[in-house]
Amino acid sequence: DVDAFGNALVGYVTEMLLPRCQQAFRAGQTLSFGALGIDRNGVHAEGKSLPWGEVESLSWKQGILSSDKAFLQIKRVGGLLAWAKVPIERVKNYSVLMAVASEMARVT
Repeated sequence: DVDAFGNALVGYVTEMLLPRCQQAFRAGQTLSFGALGIDRNGVHAEGKSLPWGEVESLSWKQGILSSDKAFLQIKRVGGLLAWAKVPIERVKNYSVLMAVASEMARVT
């Protein structure tokens, strides 16, 4: 089954990359995930930065129409619209990003 293989592969890659990424993040390094980056100060995308204390959520969204591509939506606390929308194909290692970001969200 192709879906099971894909899920297993994502799980394996995440398991391999996550410890190094967590260590680098905790050491103050900026982690790059393609079109966006994160560090202990916040999220960086589209040439702008958002401190962790102002990040409401990072979430995978599907466009309204079936032909619309998926994107990573970053919402700012109190904001009605997305602070940034990054096409999902421009986000590398999505599962690692979300694991590290969720760790930071628990800290702030």
